[in-house]
Amino acid sequence: MKLILTVFLLLFSLFGSPQSIQSIDKVNNQMVFKELIKNLEGSKSILLKNISDAASIAYRKGMAVSHSKLAIVYSYLKESEKAYASTIISSNYYKEINDFIGLAESYADLGYVIKDIDLNKGLEYFRKAISLGKKHELGGLNEKIYNNYGVLQKMIPDLDSALFYHQSALVVAKKYNLTHAIPYDLNNIAVVYSQKKMYDKAFEALRQSDEYRRKENNDMNWADNLAYRADLYYDMKVADSAIKYYSQSLDLAKKTNFQNLIKFCLERLSELHESKNDTDQALFYFKLLKVHNDSILTVETNNTIATLEEEFDVANKEQQIAEQNIKMLQQKNGIYLILVAFVLALAVGFWFFSHLRRRKKEELAKIQFEKEIEKANFEKEFIEEKLRISRELHDNIGSQLTFMISSVDNLVFVEKKEEAKNRLEKISNFGRSTMKELRSTIWAMKNDGGNHSDLITKINELKLHIPGTITVDVIDSLEGNIILTATRMLNLYRMVQEALQNVVKYAKASEVKIIFSQINNRMIVEVTDNGVGFDTSIKSQGNGLYNMKKRCEEAEASFSIDSSDKGTTIRCEFEI
Repeated sequence: MKLILTVFLLLFSLFGSPQSIQSIDKVNNQMVFKELIKNLEGSKSILLKNISDAASIAYRKGMAVSHSKLAIVYSYLKESEKAYASTIISSNYYKEINDFIGLAESYADLGYVIKDIDLNKGLEYFRKAISLGKKHELGGLNEKIYNNYGVLQKMIPDLDSALFYHQSALVVAKKYNLTHAIPYDLNNIAVVYSQKKMYDKAFEALRQSDEYRRKENNDMNWADNLAYRADLYYDMKVADSAIKYYSQSLDLAKKTNFQNLIKFCLERLSELHESKNDTDQALFYFKLLKVHNDSILTVETNNTIATLEEEFDVANKEQQIAEQNIKMLQQKNGIYLILVAFVLALAVGFWFFSHLRRRKKEELAKIQFEKEIEKANFEKEFIEEKLRISRELHDNIGSQLTFMISSVDNLVFVEKKEEAKNRLEKISNFGRSTMKELRSTIWAMKNDGGNHSDLITKINELKLHIPGTITVDVIDSLEGNIILTATRMLNLYRMVQEALQNVVKYAKASEVKIIFSQINNRMIVEVTDNGVGFDTSIKSQGNGLYNMKKRCEEAEASFSIDSSDKGTTIRCEFEI
């Protein structure tokens, strides 16, 4: 029996065991903010592995926390889209397990990382987090929410609101005795006062922050405070004092291996010495910055090699242990050998079954992750589409309705009935034109896309509004039906519409051809007239050409124009 147990223990040590909830939580608890930003690439690797381990046992809270922290790392690495995707995934997991505190924190993190992509959306997510705080007791978490919300208020910029929320965060930190957070709140308050040019109050906030930092006796945090003091002198344009504190901060940052702060201080020192025309020192710090950036890559490479070497040594030791056990087993009699072989077969079968099950869980987790990313991308595209449609309605319908309202208001001052009648007829005709514009926009909104023949049908309707002195021909030379997105259809339609309007107003043409053609995998839309042309080298040609070019580019196509005294050709070309 002891021999069987020994074999099982040996196999268990060789093949390993699945990650436990405790080990996953331990990693998440260790990855506090300072540790996250100390070595961003290293933190990313640790969190990605922790997510994989949590997925292997379907531990949703572990995946939620790791994704939330990974979003912060991606944000500092300037990978905003990945940060956005990770926070979306994190918030979805928190919703599944009804963890409102985690969900509120995830909303706040999402608002913070999306601020550089869409500030208004970031503010919206922070409001959701604050709303959850009103419904559920969040305790000290409100400090983080208020403090980061203040950062977004500075970006608007609304310095008074930013100051209010940073001060609110400080009140919460003191209420719950969050001594680690108080200096951060005070430093942010100092930044706002500095931006408001209230430097005395900024220095007072930094002085209070320094008192907490001294009690911590932490070189990394003290380096951070020195950099904030240097920033204040930098804002005041006191170069010598700024250089002094950036230098002190740099020394401590090197001592504690605070990579981001080292880079920041080197950049500022190089800039400040350059502003003082001290080119030697500026070049010196610039070279140090380059060496620092190169060393980060080298350290990451060495860490990877060291990890591989360590794994190789462990594998060798395990192999040696296995060989010793095999020799020991060979010394036993035949009965024990048969028993060991039987147990080994059972153990291998059990491991193989467990391995297949773990692989299946990993694949399911991977599929889920891809779905979440796809969902996040869809939400982003949806936001962009709403903005595009609102702009379309504003630029075309809004301006026309404004003209109509103004015209109606002016009728009050018209005394002659005949003139009033003429103006009313003009407004009526303009209203019909506006209705046509609205129908065109609704036509694009209702269709998710279509083929080019739908676009040609819509363009043919434009011919009805062209004076009889001008002949308009639509020529389709394409091979089969070409599928177009709704965005592309609307922008091509607007470009052709603008081109026809320009022909009627300026070209003095008798003939216009709208040609759809194809060269290999590229579709071409051309509007050609036989008018008087114009000089394309003149910059100020009005809004018409600018609008056509913009429409073409929004259709993800290249725009060109060719004009002479024999006519003008507008060309829009894109891949299909």
